[in-house]
Amino acid sequence: MLYIAVFFILALYIVLFVVKIKAAVEYTRDEQDEWVIFCFYTGNGLIRYEFKVPLAKKEDGKTKFKQVKGQSRKIQGGSKSNGKIGPEDIIKKILNARQYLKDHGSLLEDIRKYLNRHDIHVEIEAKIKQGTGDAAQTGLICGVLWSAAGIITSHLSRHLKIRSQRIKIIPCFNEKVFEVQARCIFHVRLVHIIVVLIKIYCMKLRIKKKSKKATGGEASV
Repeated sequence: MLYIAVFFILALYIVLFVVKIKAAVEYTRDEQDEWVIFCFYTGNGLIRYEFKVPLAKKEDGKTKFKQVKGQSRKIQGGSKSNGKIGPEDIIKKILNARQYLKDHGSLLEDIRKYLNRHDIHVEIEAKIKQGTGDAAQTGLICGVLWSAAGIITSHLSRHLKIRSQRIKIIPCFNEKVFEVQARCIFHVRLVHIIVVLIKIYCMKLRIKKKSKKATGGEASV
């Protein structure tokens, strides 16, 4: 029994602290759907686990986004005439992402400090196809996207240890399209993933308790 216990503890230690794992967050948007994939796999991909979270689906020519906590209604993207994503929709997405980062700033900062403290490196990949049907407008928006990508990666490099970054923006001058494939890969160990998930869970519990207290206070007035 003692040998079995020692073997089990040793095996658990190796799995948690020795075996290197890649944790990837992948965001994809095409002309029909929008989703995020959370993926965990070993370096050679022999062991792989992933789950997909749909964010949007096109219905009746309009893009309807899945309702998430904090949103009062569904967000509809694309112009009314053709259902395509336009410049104003891109701005709305940026503003929504900015608000999300603001609402979860303390959690993200806590995770960032943890990742840097344990020397965890990150790879960033992004491929964007963008076109409005107008060559001049497409060129202008692509220039803005390149500038935004440079600002974002520069900001991230000050807070995370980036191993590599590959950004590609493809202008489509003769069609209306906005497609995104982005991936952020963290080189971690299993124990790091568990700690980060615990931090997220605890933060969600605190947010839920604060929300209940606020609701109760309003009801008692």
